[in-house]
Amino acid sequence: MTDRTKSVLHYATCYISGLITLPRGSNMSKIAENVPECGICRDVSHFISSSPWESMDVMRLTRFNVIKLLGSGGSIIFDESGQQKYGPDSVGTSYQYLGTLGHTCTSQVGVLLRIV
Repeated sequence: MTDRTKSVLHYATCYISGLITLPRGSNMSKIAENVPECGICRDVSHFISSSPWESMDVMRLTRFNVIKLLGSGGSIIFDESGQQKYGPDSVGTSYQYLGTLGHTCTSQVGVLLRIV
């Protein structure tokens, strides 16, 4: 998996490492600062916004790995959740509808995965 000039695997590893090891609510700046050899915030943000994957391929791979891990009796639940954002350091932030507030604002919407 590569984009124009560099491997996205490196930034995928940095991003996932940051999500797993840093406290909840960490943003791209915190990940870039605290994950060794991650680069600068802009590089990690570029990885998220410009990576060449298809969402259906990611979901198929996730399903395959969950079935492999849990067996055919396991389930995965995808749930969308949003949070209002104020600063420029959060990736995926845009002016969009946020259901928890009931109006549009600068926010970040993420998809959560739960394995049951």
